[in-house]
Amino acid sequence: MRSKHHVKLLSEGMCICCEINEVVENKIHCTECIKKRKDATKAVVVDRLKRGLCKYRTCDKPLVTGTTMCECHLDSERNRMNSKRKKRHEDGLCPQCGGERDSDTKYCSKCLEFDSEFRKEIGQRIKLEVMTHYSRGKPKCECCGETILDMLNLDHKNGGGNQHRKEKTKGKASLYFYRWIKKNNYPDGYRVFCYNCNYGASRHGGICPHKI
Repeated sequence: MRSKHHVKLLSEGMCICCEINEVVENKIHCTECIKKRKDATKAVVVDRLKRGLCKYRTCDKPLVTGTTMCECHLDSERNRMNSKRKKRHEDGLCPQCGGERDSDTKYCSKCLEFDSEFRKEIGQRIKLEVMTHYSRGKPKCECCGETILDMLNLDHKNGGGNQHRKEKTKGKASLYFYRWIKKNNYPDGYRVFCYNCNYGASRHGGICPHKI
């Protein structure tokens, strides 16, 4: 419950924090005080993350690698978002944003476009990490020296690459295979080839025509 003083300030449209500036519409603080509070909260979160703690102030559990929360809060957040998406879907709305979705798709066109761009960006980043590891530095074809990332892929030294990828990703896109590679600590048996050298090697018993 707000004090009489705060009630009086709000009735006059003044910020209850600085008591000088006008409040933002439907808020109790002015723009300047809102920014200060956000910056202070962000600083606390950054400090906690640096110390490897969950971002929530009342939680002293370690955060899960690659996230900003502990396992408990992460599960809670996942369950909350899953319930929210399920409710939106049942209401005939886009599960992702809650907007009107296209009649023949699960998501709205805006979210579909964003998801496509997001997956492409994530895919390029993970591919770069994988290629950098197996190239032991700047990504390049082990055979001809090609350095354009879009021209590079992983070659199985002992063959059977296509079958192996299908087994590990259940036929999904290359992004899932690169994720599998990274998750399994970059196993041996791979090399970076460009598409030309990869095709040439597959046609000549694992040896690129450049080397013949």
